[in-house]
Amino acid sequence: MKIRLPIIKGRSAAKELEAEGKVEIIDDELLVDVPDVDQLDTRYKDAYSDDSFWSKAKSQFKNIGEQGIKNALILFYASQSKNLSLKHKAILYGALGYLITLIDAVPDLTPFFGYTDDLTVLSAAVYALIDVIDDEIKAKAEKTYNKLFHSDE
Repeated sequence: MKIRLPIIKGRSAAKELEAEGKVEIIDDELLVDVPDVDQLDTRYKDAYSDDSFWSKAKSQFKNIGEQGIKNALILFYASQSKNLSLKHKAILYGALGYLITLIDAVPDLTPFFGYTDDLTVLSAAVYALIDVIDDEIKAKAEKTYNKLFHSDE
């Protein structure tokens, strides 16, 4: 699945990614190839564990942004639901594994663009699991987000 992302800043980083064949630049936008959520389980599911999720959370969540963090937390709490089908589990663990692994469409260490593909995959996974993501899961994710990032309020 190809997605288009605006180049906000970091044109030189975008050019480097293009030279490496990881993205294509078209009219001041990046064209990035990310896996379709239905294909996530085959490559990324095994990268996921609760420990690796929280390790990534502690070290990199500030780079992912608010919505990315919330989507990751929603998926984390959705993983505890008893209403998950096998397909739901494959998508969920594939998306979280994609977030955790450094080997993806745009390497996470790439300045400005490193997590754009991860954010797209997380959003697509949340959308794919919308029928099992209830208010309780959303509330747990919001509470954890606030605890992690707004504990001084």
